[in-house]
Amino acid sequence: MSEINQPQNDDDAIWAAVCHGVSLIATAALAFWLVPIVIMLAKRNSPFIVQHAKEQLNFQLSMIFWGVILFLTTVIAGATAAAGGSAGLATLATGAFVLLCVQGLFVFVMEIVATVKAAGGNAYRFPLTLRLIK
Repeated sequence: MSEINQPQNDDDAIWAAVCHGVSLIATAALAFWLVPIVIMLAKRNSPFIVQHAKEQLNFQLSMIFWGVILFLTTVIAGATAAAGGSAGLATLATGAFVLLCVQGLFVFVMEIVATVKAAGGNAYRFPLTLRLIK
């Protein structure tokens, strides 16, 4: 994905910030994907907004992917440990659960950072993100 470092006009930064900020709220309603898609379609003539919308979608999809892996690790290791497995599996389950909780905080903080960067007219790339939508 090519970097578009500057918005084309004043509205671009606002719309890019809305894309991230509203997605933070919509994540709780599992509608995180809807906001960036609607904004991307409505403002498709702005490379800056499209870049932020794609980055938002990639971040949310990546966090779901990592969250599912952590959740499954917690459940499988915890169930196996409870059924008479080793203490190491219980430790793995506990660690995965802690990381799952940390992931929630990570998403919250990264969404705020992305919103502030977009509002300032800067491009932003989330860490730990798989670039699925190009």
